[in-house]
Amino acid sequence: MHFAYQSNCLKTNTILPHLSHCRTSQAKFKFQCAASTTPLPEKVPSPQVGKGNVQLACPVTLKPLNSAGFCYESGLRYPDSDGIWDLTIGAGMTRNGRSKSPTNVQEAVRSALPSELQGLVPTSTPTSFIFETPVMSYLYERGYRQTFTNFGFPGPDSEFQMARDALREVEQSQGVVMDASCASGLFARRFVQCGAYSEVIAMDYSQSMLQQAQTLANEEGLPSDSLVYVRADIARLPFLNESLDAVHAGAGMHCWPSPTDGVAEIFRVLKPGGVYCGTTVLSPEVPFLGEQFNLIVSKFSRDLTSKGGFRAWDKETLQDIFESCGLVDFECKIIRQFIFFSAKKPYPITSSFETAEPSFKSSMAETPIDQNLSSDTNKKET
Repeated sequence: MHFAYQSNCLKTNTILPHLSHCRTSQAKFKFQCAASTTPLPEKVPSPQVGKGNVQLACPVTLKPLNSAGFCYESGLRYPDSDGIWDLTIGAGMTRNGRSKSPTNVQEAVRSALPSELQGLVPTSTPTSFIFETPVMSYLYERGYRQTFTNFGFPGPDSEFQMARDALREVEQSQGVVMDASCASGLFARRFVQCGAYSEVIAMDYSQSMLQQAQTLANEEGLPSDSLVYVRADIARLPFLNESLDAVHAGAGMHCWPSPTDGVAEIFRVLKPGGVYCGTTVLSPEVPFLGEQFNLIVSKFSRDLTSKGGFRAWDKETLQDIFESCGLVDFECKIIRQFIFFSAKKPYPITSSFETAEPSFKSSMAETPIDQNLSSDTNKKET
């Protein structure tokens, strides 16, 4: 159970070095430089490695960053600290090398700590801030995640197989997958190990979780360029429109401050035909009571728990959120309070009548046409 949250700020005094001297120099990303109309630092060549064609973006402008993390539209440079890109709003340094100054005591204390200890001064909701702490990051796969079986979660291996089944078409095309709210990289490492994706992005709001994800990936012997680590807000994803083939979020949505905004952002960054899948927690059902009564109990429970930053869902509400954000073909599998879900981003609706669906053509043919309107139209055409 983890989260991605709106960033306040993350002060840094480190000017990002040339990518060839960064830990992520071998990452299979293609960063394209944007044009600049004012004197700016010399553009850094964009490396092209492997089959990848993914670009990180400035969270302010949503325009591409160059290989040094610089956005020519905003003039902001984003840090790559020990292989983790911090692409939260407020993390960028200005053209004169200044970072955002702390606006309160909490931010001042946080900025004074080394990155591995900044989780001791979290910035999120009371329920969610625990996932920013180094202690929870360490314990996540060392006992905490195992308690999910009490809610009906079948276990990481079974959950990952569900994800692979939902992403079968993406795997066939060797697409790019982002593991959102990745926590300690439990599923991100599995996406790498299965070898079915050209790029795997590990994304979370918690810097401490991403550091733990790096540690566990190294312990399992994964190549240093096999994962790209991004600290980001799920409601402001630092990627270009239609740049990802798939997004997975394991046990994350119930901790998102604004789930609808998060799903809308996922829709934006997915390519047409791309898939969003993941797991979350359902409200418990009361035995021997009807579906309508349980639906009322579910909504009351979700409203009550969401005030603390945690939500328990019902299937209908999840489907409504997905469809309201444009996703289609919602499917799910439920085991007690566990739900696995998947949905797709549809292809754009064509404006050509010739390529329209047969049912649409039929309905258009049966629609009465106002003769006067038709006559007026013909006059205008002549």
